[in-house]
Amino acid sequence: MSTEVLFYAGERLDCSAKPDWGIGQVLADTNESTVEVFFEYFGKISIDTDRNSVNRVETGGRVHPILDTLLEDLNWKQAHHNVYVVLLENSVLNHKRFLEANRHFSSSKPCVYVGLTGLNPEARFRNHKRGYKSNFYVHKYGTRLMYHLFRNFNPMPYRLAQVVEEELAARYRSLGYGVWQH
Repeated sequence: MSTEVLFYAGERLDCSAKPDWGIGQVLADTNESTVEVFFEYFGKISIDTDRNSVNRVETGGRVHPILDTLLEDLNWKQAHHNVYVVLLENSVLNHKRFLEANRHFSSSKPCVYVGLTGLNPEARFRNHKRGYKSNFYVHKYGTRLMYHLFRNFNPMPYRLAQVVEEELAARYRSLGYGVWQH
Protein backbone atom coordinates (compact mmCIF):
# COMPACT_ATOMS: atom_id res chain seq x y z
CA MET A 1 0.00 0.00 0.00
CA SER A 2 1.28 3.40 -0.97
CA THR A 3 1.54 6.13 1.65
CA GLU A 4 1.27 8.84 -0.97
CA VAL A 5 -1.98 10.78 -0.63
CA LEU A 6 -4.03 10.50 -3.83
CA PHE A 7 -6.76 12.95 -2.85
CA TYR A 8 -6.70 15.72 -0.28
CA ALA A 9 -9.62 16.93 1.82
CA GLY A 10 -11.08 20.03 0.22
CA GLU A 11 -10.01 19.18 -3.33
CA ARG A 12 -12.75 19.69 -5.88
CA LEU A 13 -13.62 17.02 -8.42
CA ASP A 14 -16.16 16.23 -11.05
CA CYS A 15 -17.35 12.82 -12.21
CA SER A 16 -17.28 12.65 -16.02
CA ALA A 17 -20.12 10.12 -16.16
CA LYS A 18 -22.38 12.21 -13.89
CA PRO A 19 -22.21 15.90 -14.88
CA ASP A 20 -25.62 16.54 -13.28
CA TRP A 21 -24.05 15.89 -9.84
CA GLY A 22 -22.16 19.16 -10.19
CA ILE A 23 -18.81 19.77 -8.53
CA GLY A 24 -17.75 17.55 -5.64
CA GLN A 25 -15.45 18.10 -2.72
CA VAL A 26 -13.21 15.46 -1.16
CA LEU A 27 -14.14 15.00 2.51
CA ALA A 28 -10.94 13.40 3.82
CA ASP A 29 -7.38 12.71 2.71
CA THR A 30 -6.99 9.26 1.24
CA ASN A 31 -4.25 7.14 -0.21
CA GLU A 32 -6.80 4.61 -1.52
CA SER A 33 -8.60 4.60 -4.86
CA THR A 34 -11.91 4.96 -2.99
CA VAL A 35 -12.66 8.53 -2.00
CA GLU A 36 -15.56 10.12 -0.07
CA VAL A 37 -16.92 13.06 -2.08
CA PHE A 38 -19.80 15.44 -1.36
CA PHE A 39 -21.34 16.60 -4.66
CA GLU A 40 -23.28 19.84 -4.68
CA TYR A 41 -26.38 18.32 -6.37
CA PHE A 42 -26.10 14.67 -5.33
CA GLY A 43 -24.71 14.57 -1.80
CA LYS A 44 -22.16 12.27 -0.22
CA ILE A 45 -20.90 9.19 -2.01
CA SER A 46 -17.88 6.89 -2.05
CA ILE A 47 -16.32 6.74 -5.49
CA ASP A 48 -13.85 4.14 -6.68
CA THR A 49 -11.58 6.20 -8.90
CA ASP A 50 -10.26 3.04 -10.57
CA ARG A 51 -13.77 2.45 -11.96
CA ASN A 52 -15.07 6.02 -12.33
CA SER A 53 -13.40 8.85 -14.15
CA VAL A 54 -12.97 11.82 -11.83
CA ASN A 55 -11.12 15.00 -12.65
CA ARG A 56 -9.67 17.63 -10.37
CA VAL A 57 -11.45 20.93 -10.92
CA GLU A 58 -10.14 24.45 -10.60
CA THR A 59 -13.11 26.58 -9.63
CA GLY A 60 -11.35 29.84 -10.38
CA GLY A 61 -12.67 31.47 -7.25
CA ARG A 62 -16.28 30.71 -8.22
CA VAL A 63 -18.56 30.50 -5.19
CA HIS A 64 -20.06 27.08 -4.47
CA PRO A 65 -22.27 27.70 -1.42
CA ILE A 66 -22.62 24.04 -0.45
CA LEU A 67 -18.97 23.15 -0.98
CA ASP A 68 -17.74 26.36 0.63
CA THR A 69 -19.84 25.53 3.71
CA LEU A 70 -18.13 22.13 3.88
CA LEU A 71 -14.87 23.99 4.48
CA GLU A 72 -16.27 25.50 7.68
CA ASP A 73 -15.70 23.79 11.01
CA LEU A 74 -18.85 21.65 10.95
CA ASN A 75 -19.74 19.37 13.84
CA TRP A 76 -20.45 16.10 12.03
CA LYS A 77 -20.88 14.29 15.38
CA GLN A 78 -24.15 16.16 15.82
CA ALA A 79 -25.28 15.76 12.23
CA HIS A 80 -28.96 14.94 12.52
CA HIS A 81 -30.62 17.41 10.17
CA ASN A 82 -32.14 16.31 6.90
CA VAL A 83 -33.33 17.94 3.71
CA TYR A 84 -36.30 16.40 1.96
CA VAL A 85 -38.30 16.85 -1.22
CA VAL A 86 -42.05 16.22 -1.45
CA LEU A 87 -43.88 15.69 -4.73
CA LEU A 88 -46.89 18.01 -4.97
CA GLU A 89 -49.99 17.47 -7.11
CA ASN A 90 -49.99 19.79 -10.13
CA SER A 91 -53.27 21.30 -8.90
CA VAL A 92 -51.06 23.37 -6.57
CA LEU A 93 -50.56 25.54 -9.68
CA ASN A 94 -54.12 26.83 -9.14
CA HIS A 95 -52.73 28.96 -6.31
CA LYS A 96 -51.65 32.38 -7.53
CA ARG A 97 -48.89 32.67 -4.91
CA PHE A 98 -47.33 29.33 -5.95
CA LEU A 99 -47.56 30.22 -9.62
CA GLU A 100 -45.99 33.68 -9.05
CA ALA A 101 -43.03 32.04 -7.29
CA ASN A 102 -42.53 29.74 -10.27
CA ARG A 103 -42.77 31.96 -13.35
CA HIS A 104 -40.39 29.69 -15.29
CA PHE A 105 -42.21 26.45 -14.48
CA SER A 106 -42.04 23.83 -17.21
CA SER A 107 -45.13 21.65 -17.55
CA SER A 108 -42.85 18.66 -18.19
CA LYS A 109 -41.41 18.98 -14.65
CA PRO A 110 -43.05 18.19 -11.31
CA CYS A 111 -44.06 20.55 -8.52
CA VAL A 112 -42.13 19.97 -5.29
CA TYR A 113 -41.65 21.25 -1.77
CA VAL A 114 -38.07 21.42 -0.47
CA GLY A 115 -37.70 21.38 3.30
CA LEU A 116 -35.30 20.99 6.21
CA THR A 117 -35.97 19.07 9.41
CA GLY A 118 -34.35 17.72 12.55
CA LEU A 119 -36.63 14.67 12.21
CA ASN A 120 -36.28 11.88 9.71
CA PRO A 121 -37.97 12.84 6.42
CA GLU A 122 -40.72 10.23 6.77
CA ALA A 123 -41.78 11.54 10.21
CA ARG A 124 -41.72 15.13 8.94
CA PHE A 125 -43.85 14.22 5.92
CA ARG A 126 -46.39 12.47 8.19
CA ASN A 127 -46.55 15.63 10.34
CA HIS A 128 -47.22 17.73 7.25
CA LYS A 129 -50.01 15.44 6.11
CA ARG A 130 -51.74 15.38 9.50
CA GLY A 131 -51.47 19.18 9.75
CA TYR A 132 -48.91 19.38 12.56
CA LYS A 133 -46.49 22.29 11.93
CA SER A 134 -47.37 21.82 8.31
CA ASN A 135 -46.83 23.80 5.18
CA PHE A 136 -50.20 24.42 3.52
CA TYR A 137 -49.10 23.15 0.10
CA VAL A 138 -47.61 19.94 1.49
CA HIS A 139 -50.62 19.32 3.73
CA LYS A 140 -53.10 19.74 0.90
CA TYR A 141 -51.12 18.63 -2.19
CA GLY A 142 -48.21 16.50 -0.96
CA THR A 143 -48.25 12.97 -2.36
CA ARG A 144 -44.91 11.35 -1.50
CA LEU A 145 -41.24 11.89 -0.71
CA MET A 146 -38.92 11.97 -3.73
CA TYR A 147 -35.99 10.08 -2.18
CA HIS A 148 -33.83 10.14 -5.31
CA LEU A 149 -33.60 13.94 -5.01
CA PHE A 150 -32.27 14.04 -1.44
CA ARG A 151 -31.25 10.70 0.10
CA ASN A 152 -27.48 11.09 -0.33
CA PHE A 153 -27.38 14.40 1.52
CA ASN A 154 -28.66 13.15 4.87
CA PRO A 155 -27.92 13.45 7.74
CA MET A 156 -25.79 16.58 8.00
CA PRO A 157 -25.00 19.43 10.39
CA TYR A 158 -27.63 22.17 10.65
CA ARG A 159 -25.55 24.90 8.98
CA LEU A 160 -24.87 22.70 5.96
CA ALA A 161 -28.51 21.57 5.80
CA GLN A 162 -29.62 25.22 5.62
CA VAL A 163 -27.39 25.86 2.62
CA VAL A 164 -28.30 22.58 0.90
CA GLU A 165 -32.02 23.33 1.27
CA GLU A 166 -31.61 26.76 -0.35
CA GLU A 167 -29.37 25.48 -3.13
CA LEU A 168 -31.56 22.47 -3.97
CA ALA A 169 -34.66 24.67 -4.20
CA ALA A 170 -32.80 27.10 -6.48
CA ARG A 171 -31.41 24.24 -8.59
CA TYR A 172 -34.78 22.55 -9.12
CA ARG A 173 -36.43 25.89 -9.91
CA SER A 174 -33.68 26.60 -12.50
CA LEU A 175 -34.44 23.22 -14.08
CA GLY A 176 -38.11 24.18 -14.52
CA TYR A 177 -39.61 22.50 -11.46
CA GLY A 178 -42.42 24.23 -9.59
CA VAL A 179 -40.78 24.75 -6.18
CA TRP A 180 -42.03 25.87 -2.78
CA GLN A 181 -39.76 26.21 0.20
CA HIS A 182 -40.36 27.23 3.86
